[in-house]
This record gives sequence, C-alpha cells and structure tokens, in this order.
Amino acid sequence: MKKTLDSSSSASQAAEKNTHAPRKISLKQAIAISLFAALAYATMLLIRVPISFLTLDVKDAVITLAAFLFGSAVGPIISLIVAIIEMITVSGTGFWGFVMNFAGSAAFSFVAAAIFRRKRTYVGAIVGLYAATLVSTAVMLLMNLWITPLYMMVSTSEVIKLIMPLLLPFNLSKGLINAIVVLVLFQPVFLAAVRTRMVARSIFDWRAVRRRDVIFFAAALLFAAVIAVLAILRAEGVL
Repeated sequence: MKKTLDSSSSASQAAEKNTHAPRKISLKQAIAISLFAALAYATMLLIRVPISFLTLDVKDAVITLAAFLFGSAVGPIISLIVAIIEMITVSGTGFWGFVMNFAGSAAFSFVAAAIFRRKRTYVGAIVGLYAATLVSTAVMLLMNLWITPLYMMVSTSEVIKLIMPLLLPFNLSKGLINAIVVLVLFQPVFLAAVRTRMVARSIFDWRAVRRRDVIFFAAALLFAAVIAVLAILRAEGVL
C-alpha cells in the first residue's frame, strides 16, 4: 500500500513538473503564429489613425492575442517581424521608427502575456492588460525622449513639453484601445484555437468568463481611452 502511495505521489510530481516544463511549438502552432503576424501587419495597414506625428493602430492587440495563446515570448517575436516589414514598406520614419514600433509592441504584448500565463483567468488577463498599458506607455515616453530629438531634429526640452498634452495621453489611449480589443476577442479566439487543437483548453479558465464582466471592463477601458483622445484633440486645438 505504501509503495502504491509513493508511486502515485511520484507520478503526480512528475506530471506537475511536465506541466511547468517548456513545450516545443508544433508545426500547426508555427503556422498559426505566422498567420497572427500577417494579421497584425494587415491590421496596421487598414487601421491607421494619424495624430500629429504619431499613428494610432491596434496591431498590438493581435500580437497580444497570439502571445496569450502560445506564450509571452511569441509577442516580441511577432513584434520584430511586423516592425521590420512595416519599416521596409509603409513607414516613413526609417530605422528609428522601427525601433520605437518594436519596443512598444514587444513591451505591451510581453507584459500582458507574462502576467496572464501566470494567472490564466479573466482577472489575470485584465491585470496583465492594465500593467501592459502602463509599462508600454513608460517605455514609449522614454523612447520619445531618446529617439524623437534624433529624427525630428528638435531638442529634448521640446519633446518634454509634448509629454502631458500629447505623448502621455496618446500612449495611454493606444494601450487602452488595444486592451479593449484583446478583452473582447480573446474568448472567441481561444475557443477557436481549442477546436482546431492548436492549444489546450487548460490554458484558460474560460468558464469563469461572464459576458457582463467583459462589457463592464471594456466600457471602463473605452471611457478612459476616450478621455485620453479628447485630451489630445484639445491639446492639438481641434476642440
């Protein structure tokens, strides 16, 4: 009896180790990740809202969805691919624009997915997306202070003056809008990935998700994003 208990205990410990062990990406998952990269690029092409010298898009949401499904490291990988293609096709900011695009997307998707993958629930997704918005905003403000003077030929003090009226609300609103898209689309995307056997059902406690919660948090994020956008428009003299 004791040997049976010992063997079952060892088996459970081995199973737990296997659960936390890194897994190789299958061919089907690699194809899916490539499709997410293509979709992120297409989204960037189709949904581009210029605001001053900045551009608002929702490609980070697509990248983050892939990172939620396949692991946090996937976020920076897709971010790099999309940033390179964007630089050689539609971007007018060259290498420095590539650096900033990669940094912003990689920071947002990695932070959101890293937190979500540790707490694979709806609450974990919300916490991850809020943290990602704050971290990516901080990263982009630092990048603006470093890079913007180089390619716009202005002083750092001129860029500092733009933080409150433009750079801060823009990056916050961009993060919040991308977070809304992830919250709204993740459950159907996750269930589709499960049905096609690209991911295991156990990566997310989808049964705990209530539609009214999704609507509530999406509405809260949307309200915050609208406030940030209005602040930008007022600073630009539109309102």
